[in-house]
Amino acid sequence: MKKRAFASSPLLQKTTAAHHGALNYKELESIGVSPDQVIDFSSNINPFGPPSIVKEMLPNVELSSYPDRDAIALCRALSHQIGVGLNQIVVGNGASELIWLIAFAFVQPGDRIVVLGPTFGEYQRCVSLMGGQVRFVNACPEEQFNLDYREVDQALNANQPGLCFICNPSNPTGTIIPLETIQSWAQMYPDTGFIVDEAYLPFAPEFQSAIKLGLPNIIVLCSMTKDFSLAGVRLGFAVGPEEHIEKISQIRPAWNVNTLAQSAGLAVLNQKHFVSESNLKIRIEKEKFVSALEELGFSIPPSETHYFIMEVGEAGNFRTRLLRDHLIQVRDCTSFGLPAYVRISTRKSEDNQQLISAIKDMNS
Repeated sequence: MKKRAFASSPLLQKTTAAHHGALNYKELESIGVSPDQVIDFSSNINPFGPPSIVKEMLPNVELSSYPDRDAIALCRALSHQIGVGLNQIVVGNGASELIWLIAFAFVQPGDRIVVLGPTFGEYQRCVSLMGGQVRFVNACPEEQFNLDYREVDQALNANQPGLCFICNPSNPTGTIIPLETIQSWAQMYPDTGFIVDEAYLPFAPEFQSAIKLGLPNIIVLCSMTKDFSLAGVRLGFAVGPEEHIEKISQIRPAWNVNTLAQSAGLAVLNQKHFVSESNLKIRIEKEKFVSALEELGFSIPPSETHYFIMEVGEAGNFRTRLLRDHLIQVRDCTSFGLPAYVRISTRKSEDNQQLISAIKDMNS
């Protein structure tokens, strides 16, 4: 039978797009709203950034030449700062690209992959497109969205998965799995590769990175766009054993990280004080913010990060009313399997107060 032109893969036909936070420009255009009119609580980025040094370096960025395809300067700077070998780091167009590259490199059709949820939708999507079979272990509201580690162990033992994706801190709940627990899993299941996504760990500075473990079956994903408020730049990196990083690098697209992103990354590496100072302000704002929401009758599970989830009844309707009537956006958690919850990221005091006022208006 002759194959028709551009016939799509059966795996593509079975895979749906993952839903994300942040502004949907097409949606805003359909309701006649400009993006700069909306207060966005759906993106978990530092509300006090980016650092001023990023704007200062922009005029000096060379745009007429191709970027360094290996981002060597940035990798070397990260190597010195983190304390790992240069060949243990690969830079990507955001941590999300690295998730895809990991799936391309390590997932084969029929592989069983364990994903700890509720969590970021790209893990399942890229695994499914590679023909892998996802097995979820989900935290539940009854346990304040803390995972039952016995269930995780049972899933790892029963499936003997090729990979296990762990978002730590969790997105959307903000809960954290202790480092010693991840270490015990990795040591107990040496044939499983553990992908530890630490995109939001900078917002929980009292917790240590899994990079510290230095185990042969752990790859750690890091983002430089959340803590430094560079979401529009797209920049992230992975740290792991040299042999695994080399495989990811082999399938990485040429020039995947543009010159602006590489320059911004180098500029902010010496701005750790910016993150620590931001965290102090964010924690003060979060405490006031959560207290105000609880006074309105909402129940908010504990979160170690600046974002948290909140039960609102019908999340899609709640989000739509806020956006259309008050130009405020929160993250509908239906795509996480939590249709009664929204995710809210702490912003500056004046923005937080606007959301409180909008909710009071909706409930009046």
